[in-house]
Amino acid sequence: MTQRRSVITRVYVPTHVRDLPNGERVTIPGHYRQPRDDHGRQASGFSRD
Repeated sequence: MTQRRSVITRVYVPTHVRDLPNGERVTIPGHYRQPRDDHGRQASGFSRD
C-alpha cells in the first residue's frame, strides 16, 4: 500500500512587533505565507525568469 505524503504549501508566521527607525512600534498580525525554496526565495510554483 502507498503511504500518503504531506506537502507543506504554506507556513504560519506568528504575530510580531517591529520597531521603526523613528521610534514607532508596528504590530504585524499573524499570517500564512508560502515557504521559501532552497535559495531563500519565495516558492511560487512558477519561474519569473
